[in-house]
Amino acid sequence: MARNRKESIGIGNRLPANLLAEQAKYTLALAREDLARLQRYGVTRETITRGEELKERIEALLEDRSVADQESKDATGGQNAASAVAKSWLRRAILIGQMAFDDDPKKVEAFVKGPKIGLSVSKLAGKMKAVLALLKPGAAKVSKFGGDAAFVKQGKELLAALEEADAAQETGRTKLPKATEDFYVAKAELYFVLKQINRAGYAVYVDDRVSAGRYNLAILHRRAPARAEARPEPQKAEVSVN
Repeated sequence: MARNRKESIGIGNRLPANLLAEQAKYTLALAREDLARLQRYGVTRETITRGEELKERIEALLEDRSVADQESKDATGGQNAASAVAKSWLRRAILIGQMAFDDDPKKVEAFVKGPKIGLSVSKLAGKMKAVLALLKPGAAKVSKFGGDAAFVKQGKELLAALEEADAAQETGRTKLPKATEDFYVAKAELYFVLKQINRAGYAVYVDDRVSAGRYNLAILHRRAPARAEARPEPQKAEVSVN
């Protein structure tokens, strides 16, 4: 899927370059080793070459102190912290909705449907708004499963904090030097190359959990082990918001 530059900048500035480069070294080596099997699922020699080029570009840009310093200055600590807490609330809210409306399959489906959130703060905020709206008309029912007024209030407060952090980060992104923008775009592109390889790896080893488990982003997310992408296998769809 084509991504515009603004979206790529937003994703790239949330990825620590040093860990991304280390992750790429591992994943690209694995892809070279398994290329004959991966090719059936769209990973080609050109895919690996492109990943290598992006990794080398990122490593070179890390040597540029002006770019590295800007990355540190533009770190999204506040936004990431807000996202982590909001995702925890959302997972719980979806489970509460599933329990409360277990006798209404369409309502249950409404709680779980929607695009994968990944690193998108806007998608996370949108999903939270949708779930809050679903919880509201069934307040009495929902409260029996942990979704009381205090829980709903917490969700609204987390949503407001998330939107505030995202707005502040967006303001900062509009003032980025072009070199830093290019750096973030390269990081985002490399991230998606690695995800493509991992998905192909899962497809190859769909019946071999040990081999499939090698295709992960654990190095990239070693500072955030609770995130879904740091696990060998994807979470079940009904509660996945990562």
